[in-house]
Amino acid sequence: MAPTYSLILAHINDTHSHFDPSDVKFDLIRDNRRLTLHSRSGGYSRLSHHIKCAQQQAKRQQQAFLFLHAGG
Repeated sequence: MAPTYSLILAHINDTHSHFDPSDVKFDLIRDNRRLTLHSRSGGYSRLSHHIKCAQQQAKRQQQAFLFLHAGG
């Protein structure tokens, strides 16, 4: 029987050069009250953080890890 190979693959696509996070605003109206949530979305530093976390997790599990960025 041939040996098996396991690989953790991470892939992102179409980030369109969004180097900085974008501000996102959500409004919710409930019981005649408006609730507003401000958040940050995207950004290369945030992507980098999550990629590094995935790489570290794969290393702890002794798994091969491949990250692909198919478009910018």
